[in-house]
Amino acid sequence: MRRLELSAAAIILAMAAALALGTADLPFWSDITPGDRFVPILIASVLALLGVLFAREALERPADESAPWPTGEGARRILLLFPLIVALGFAADRLGFAVAVFCFVFLATFVALRRSILPSILAAAIAAGLIQLVFVVWLGIRLPKGPFGF
Repeated sequence: MRRLELSAAAIILAMAAALALGTADLPFWSDITPGDRFVPILIASVLALLGVLFAREALERPADESAPWPTGEGARRILLLFPLIVALGFAADRLGFAVAVFCFVFLATFVALRRSILPSILAAAIAAGLIQLVFVVWLGIRLPKGPFGF
């Protein structure tokens, strides 16, 4: 099992390197705002950190001990969140980024995490509002706009 986990860590590290190298021709910073390469480098850095932590965890665990796999509620959450993440990618262009994030956060908290409706709506509104405020208003980044204009 350790070899499989180390292989997965290597794939994550390779994805981080590919992302960093694939965006090498983009500007990292432009004037007073982050450039087109800023977010890919941020994502590549997080991926690299996760890959290293995943490898470290695999190396620290005894060789005969298998990796923990979620069961019950944890497995249900994974099975619900994965299609939501995929749907977020497709919905961002069609609905607009802020609306897609609102829908994703609402469904993730209400359906996957089984929170009540009011906190779910509030969390979704805060997440979508912060994304709109920080990225569109403050940083001037053009996010996909949907039929609602944002």
